[in-house]
Amino acid sequence: MAQSSFWGRMFDATAALAIRAWMGTLRIHVDAQDPSLDPRSGSKGHIYCFWHEDLVFHGGLMAGSGTHAMISRSRDGERIARIMERLGLRPIRGSSHRGGAHAALEVLRLGADANVGIAVDGPRGPRRRLQPGAVFLASRTGMPLVAIGAGYHRPWRVRSWDQMAFARPLSRVVVSASAAIPIAPDLDDGELAHCRDHVESILLSQTARADKLVRQWAASGLRPGDSGQPPESDMVPERRAA
Repeated sequence: MAQSSFWGRMFDATAALAIRAWMGTLRIHVDAQDPSLDPRSGSKGHIYCFWHEDLVFHGGLMAGSGTHAMISRSRDGERIARIMERLGLRPIRGSSHRGGAHAALEVLRLGADANVGIAVDGPRGPRRRLQPGAVFLASRTGMPLVAIGAGYHRPWRVRSWDQMAFARPLSRVVVSASAAIPIAPDLDDGELAHCRDHVESILLSQTARADKLVRQWAASGLRPGDSGQPPESDMVPERRAA
């Protein structure tokens, strides 16, 4: 990345400190179908999928984990990448619109020795519509996907295409994470589209679950218990015959 000015570096450092401080005020419950997949606990070789509206929150949640984060090559992406570096993440610059081939090659090079976080409806939307990049990377690298939804109690939202969410300080947040989602290797375009639809449905389901649990938590005052059976099967269907 290009060198930043002194004031730019000060802004980046201040923003990272603010995110850490903000995260420290939140009451967060993680509802994971497989807790061993948590990148903060040393799990390796997964692609974590979440919505663009949750990018700042997940950046704070995964701070210090060394996770690689796919960040667009836009001007805003440059600033986000610098802040993510301050949070202990490792930006990979590229998206479906710009620099995608370079980013894909970087993920292929990293492979099972790394974790990658991708805002799967970014960088331009439509909101909560999964783009095919994460499924393509999983098919080519053999890295399973993990779908992560977030639910906030009365968040602030930015008036932008993604409705970027910011949990109010001291408020409750639920993170709902799927089991690992294996993707078959070398999928063709039709199979990629089929898997894309399936993974999107899982991420929407995880988001709905997180929203439901945080509402119940706010209403009852009781932290959600461990999840039982997943709301729907998270296994990608067998590849269809050609």
